Amino acid sequence: MKFQIDENEFRRMRYEFDEYKDLIPIEWQEMINNAYNLMEPWFIYELPMSRDLLPVIEQLIFKQYADLLANPANWLSEWVHEISEQFSDRLAEDITELFMDFEAGTNLTILYDDFDKMLQFYARPQQPNSSVCLYDDIPIPQEEKERLIRKHYEESKQECDLHNRLQKEFIEAVQPIIFRYFGDRMDDLDTESWNHYGITVGFIFYEYNDSCIDLEYGLKYDDLDEDPNMGFYEYTKMVKDEMWENIKAIG
Repeated sequence: MKFQIDENEFRRMRYEFDEYKDLIPIEWQEMINNAYNLMEPWFIYELPMSRDLLPVIEQLIFKQYADLLANPANWLSEWVHEISEQFSDRLAEDITELFMDFEAGTNLTILYDDFDKMLQFYARPQQPNSSVCLYDDIPIPQEEKERLIRKHYEESKQECDLHNRLQKEFIEAVQPIIFRYFGDRMDDLDTESWNHYGITVGFIFYEYNDSCIDLEYGLKYDDLDEDPNMGFYEYTKMVKDEMWENIKAIG
């Protein structure tokens, strides 16, 4: 994210306005003050937090996918940077808006159709599927059915363990940056507010993880040995559009 005015310049401008506002016509003072109030969260929190998150998320991708990203070509490093920039911006924006809502006393829980379901899905570790009904209707011997159930459970557990590890690493990477900007307010959060915080960070992780999976799939299965001459999200859109066209052609 690039901007000519940083948080220090904004603070200077705000200070000068407060010092000399009596020289400005009264009808303009309220308008300018409202504009500063509107821009302040972006300049003081969102912009610098996004800047600080960017290298952290970028390093995390190289760590989590070290086997695929060893000695990356320039275009691949640019793709990693594109993903990192996307989610440093989005996380900074969502966290800033969350704390502004906390400050305003907004009832965020009513925004969800099923808050508990969202909480379980985004802010709690995934649990392996241990359901035994998957094979109830299959006419096979009980011993074979139990073997399939165990196999399904082990595969589900491996997927959950991987997901939970990646999510834990993501939270541990970004949380110190979030605390840098909002740590003084976090001491006053109640349980419900912490749950909203967990959902917000968890949702961004899911989106981040989806992008990393798309990256991994492209590198493993699309034979991306050369520069595709397009950005990462342009590439993923092209691939998904092609898959959708193939599905429509079959059906």
